[in-house]
Amino acid sequence: MARPLRLSLQVGAVLLLAMLLLLFAKSLRDNRTTVAALVKDGETPTAPDFTLSRLIGGGDFSLSSTKGSVVVLNFWASWCDPCKDEAPVLNEIARRYEGRAEVIGVDTRDVEGLGRDFAKRYGLTFPLLHDDGSQYRRWGLTGLPETFVIDREGRVVHHFIQQLTGSELRAELDPLVGAGS
Repeated sequence: MARPLRLSLQVGAVLLLAMLLLLFAKSLRDNRTTVAALVKDGETPTAPDFTLSRLIGGGDFSLSSTKGSVVVLNFWASWCDPCKDEAPVLNEIARRYEGRAEVIGVDTRDVEGLGRDFAKRYGLTFPLLHDDGSQYRRWGLTGLPETFVIDREGRVVHHFIQQLTGSELRAELDPLVGAGS
């Protein structure tokens, strides 16, 4: 009786190990194909389209609606302290580049109501969307805030993996929108 039980446990352990290895391999493959990973490797991938609900005002917003525009795509959350410092910078960039670049904010891994309160507290004027976390994973984020710059052809050309300053963002945007910023 002990021998069949031990054999069954060994087979179960081997199967469990095989499943864990497969999950690990899948995780490695998926992480290499995120937007952040591709940009880190020096590529300029096409920004994947998504449709998310607007945080304020209702309705949906699709990234594809920005086709032909330079886009600043910022991922943030109300509980993120660096996001609080970054919010006025993004508002200033949205005003400065109005008509030449679009700032889009994505509240991710957050409660919608807290995101709306954050937006009102900081007077955010650019389009704000709510993500349940699916775009967080798809874009390969590792923390918040993170910001992507997308050129007029829809290619992701830069990734800020931390809180950014206005001068850093202007340095990326100016060549894309033309001089005289």
